[in-house]
Amino acid sequence: MPHPARATARVTPPAGITHQLHGPSDAGKDDSAATGVPGPATGKEIPSQRTATTSVFQNPDGTRTMRVYSRPVHYKQANGTWADIDTALVSQGADGRWSEKANAQLPSFAGRADDPQLVSIALDATHSVAYGLQGAAPVAARVSGSTVTYPGVLPSADVVYNAQVQGIKESLILHSAAAPTRWVFPLHLAGLTPSLDSHGDVVLTDAAGTVLLTIPRGFMEDSSVNPGSGDGATSDGMSYALTTEDGAPALS
Repeated sequence: MPHPARATARVTPPAGITHQLHGPSDAGKDDSAATGVPGPATGKEIPSQRTATTSVFQNPDGTRTMRVYSRPVHYKQANGTWADIDTALVSQGADGRWSEKANAQLPSFAGRADDPQLVSIALDATHSVAYGLQGAAPVAARVSGSTVTYPGVLPSADVVYNAQVQGIKESLILHSAAAPTRWVFPLHLAGLTPSLDSHGDVVLTDAAGTVLLTIPRGFMEDSSVNPGSGDGATSDGMSYALTTEDGAPALS
């Protein structure tokens, strides 16, 4: 019997946003910074000195320490101040949807897998993308921390979404050879046009041709883990196609 497999794709923000280290030198870093998550400090933080990837602390001896993180840990609020990012998923209320607790762009996940807007991302007031899953069973979302799972969404298959600091990660869990090999996601777009680039990634551009969102080409990973590496065998033998379903654009 073949091992279950995982097909993974990521939705990432504009190409201009990258994971970088900011700061004058490594002297301002400590070991906790390598994790990308703020750790305990001996001094008192100066919130007004925050950036997306740094925190500054006033030490008791009068010196200051800058902590530099490997990814954004703060996001800018509407009032211009920086707040801590929290990707834990929380209920939005009566509509049954789930979103990150605190972040600049809040992806929204449906309470049921058969919702036409299973995943929705609003980039700004005039640009957004949402998509559903063709043939999805009406299964309820199961949320734990920053992860939402739709078990049995298609025969022998689950869909799992991980809310991340920048974008989301989608995993299609195939439990047996009976699981579908073709998945269709009808798209609902506002102010965006989809296309495939030379790498096989899906890029969503605005009217000026600026890339606002990218869906990098996914990969497959076998659930049989190599004891030495701790990873399953991977393959990039999957591809995207932009199609039309019921007169509307779709990604398959």
